[in-house]
Amino acid sequence: MKICADQLRKWADISCEWRLQVLNTHAEVINGTRHQVTWFTAISDRTNECRRYRVWFNEELSPPYRKQHGWEQFDSAGDVCDREIRYSRRSSNDYLH
Repeated sequence: MKICADQLRKWADISCEWRLQVLNTHAEVINGTRHQVTWFTAISDRTNECRRYRVWFNEELSPPYRKQHGWEQFDSAGDVCDREIRYSRRSSNDYLH
């Protein structure tokens, strides 16, 4: 999954006054799980304030094919200000015996 600025805006509820730019993207497969991390920088047009965001997406490549995505917001000092993590969930437990 390619993570773009529009997805980050939606997930983190970032207003349009912030300009988002991709800093770095890294993707690899480790122990049967695909990991992708993208770093963004956000600069406010109004206040010239700067923030950084780390966005990730993890997906298992074998059953039960769990997925996880999330984001973290860092202030200019490098401290975490906000974070959200979401996990995939099956619609039912019908697959259990």
